[in-house]
Amino acid sequence: MPAADNVEAPKKSAPSIIMQLAALTAATAIAVGVGFLSGNYLGRNAVSPPENAIGGENTQAAVSPVLTSVVTPLEAIITNLSDPTNVLIRLELSLISPQTISVETASTAHQDLLAFVRTLKLHQISGASGFQHMRSELRERVRIRSNGAINDVLIRVFILE
Repeated sequence: MPAADNVEAPKKSAPSIIMQLAALTAATAIAVGVGFLSGNYLGRNAVSPPENAIGGENTQAAVSPVLTSVVTPLEAIITNLSDPTNVLIRLELSLISPQTISVETASTAHQDLLAFVRTLKLHQISGASGFQHMRSELRERVRIRSNGAINDVLIRVFILE
């Protein structure tokens, strides 16, 4: 009887480097083609601004109406939080309104915001949701204090020390 130990199983050969390069080149060509076709499709279906009847060129005024806002910077608010009292807060804010606001309105809004910031506790303004809550509260306070003359509050600097 022949010995079974001398029989070797056929070895599996790995794909050659040429086949691997061919597969990589084909995949790259397909990706480039799909990108090119989708770019052309999206570019063709994009909404372009209307053309000016006189010059035939695109004009910005025809695309959207001009919206203007007045940004009024306030003096920095530097005070301590109500809890813990050893933590200082510095806020530099700007008021955004559709038209120029009076110095009295800006001063009244500043005093109201200062009084509000003094009541804040650290756990109320920690994290992203706390910051958003504080921002919405500031916005609501200036809207009420200005009888709707101020639209928004821009927080330029927010530092806790």
